[in-house]
Amino acid sequence: MRVNKKSLIMAAALAVLAAGTSVFADIEYKPYGAAHYRLREQLNLGYGADNSSSAIALYSNWFAWRAGVRVKANDQLSLQFQIGNDWGYSEQVNWINNNNSPADQSSHIRAPFQNLYVHIASFKWDAGPLFLEGGVVNVPAGNGALDLLERSIFNNSYNNAAFFGWGIANASLLGIRAGVPIIKDGSVKVRAELLQSVINTRSPSFNFAGDALSNPSSPLFVFNVPVEAGALTVTPEIVAVINRNFNQATESGDHEIIGGLGAGYQVNQNIKVTAHGSYGTVSNTNSRVGTYNTIYTNSNFSGSIPADDSSEAPVYTSNGLQLGAGATVKAGPGSIFFDFKYNSAENAEIDGSKVNFIHTLIQYSWKPNPNFAIIPRYRNFYTINPEGSQIESQINNRFELIFEGSF
Repeated sequence: MRVNKKSLIMAAALAVLAAGTSVFADIEYKPYGAAHYRLREQLNLGYGADNSSSAIALYSNWFAWRAGVRVKANDQLSLQFQIGNDWGYSEQVNWINNNNSPADQSSHIRAPFQNLYVHIASFKWDAGPLFLEGGVVNVPAGNGALDLLERSIFNNSYNNAAFFGWGIANASLLGIRAGVPIIKDGSVKVRAELLQSVINTRSPSFNFAGDALSNPSSPLFVFNVPVEAGALTVTPEIVAVINRNFNQATESGDHEIIGGLGAGYQVNQNIKVTAHGSYGTVSNTNSRVGTYNTIYTNSNFSGSIPADDSSEAPVYTSNGLQLGAGATVKAGPGSIFFDFKYNSAENAEIDGSKVNFIHTLIQYSWKPNPNFAIIPRYRNFYTINPEGSQIESQINNRFELIFEGSF
């Protein structure tokens, strides 16, 4: 979430907490933070329909930082605050991002550019039989459903979910979450969690000549049931956006539903494996609002199209699938992380529109110091476009060397 002056106030508050003044002497708190710098070389290969090919080499540097504090006010209430730049995606290093952009052509004053975001600003009240958490809450991915949701909202299609996904949203969301333990004693633990937020806030308009037409907001619900049984964890998840597309003139809406299932297994102290699968769908069959594969705007999910005109509006049915598997293996002084994702996206109303995305990640993390890590990483992004496309397939090879300090 982008912020300005309010972020500076929060940063000052974090500094006060970290200083450990006597005002907070009776409150338990733990400050933390991290900063990393990436050296990146990318080689992109494109293959055309006529068997032609092209290659592009790109060199860039990237950086990211975050700082936060966890606060325990009492036995039931805790809070967490975290700010930083775009940690999930990181930010490119260049002259402008180094705050060297002039405020205007005639000024020698620097215009600051670097983004500042609130990643987390939440409370959690845990009374035992129920917990309640609200604000900018941490919402980790891992079940695939949120990867599909992020791409669908951002781009009105499930394209590139395997490449970007929920991590690009800094794994957080403005919302409120409630949870209850179902089984909490013994070797098996089960709980249920429901998170609620809003995608679009809409409201009806007055109609003095008759009844006002409805124009409901589109609430988001994320329901999951984490199950822990020894070394095994399984989490089924359902994501729903009610009235995701809505036509005020016809008072018709379409919902988006995404289902996912994630699992992890700690094989032994040195090996952990994970897997997930998810499938989502949304259309504009009822509302006739919006255009497939178009960058997010409020108008792309809302409209007031009369029934006679809406019958001529193009219909789309967006379907998306994601499958993934990963493993973390301790090796030598560090650990190897492997991750594989397959994602397909299509408009089912158009034959031959399916696009396939395959993402492979391999990295080695070594800590020569408890608070400093050196991480060589390789990522492969493979896109297979529909037959007849100008670029039938594209392979992006990304080689990175990451240095990260943390506390």
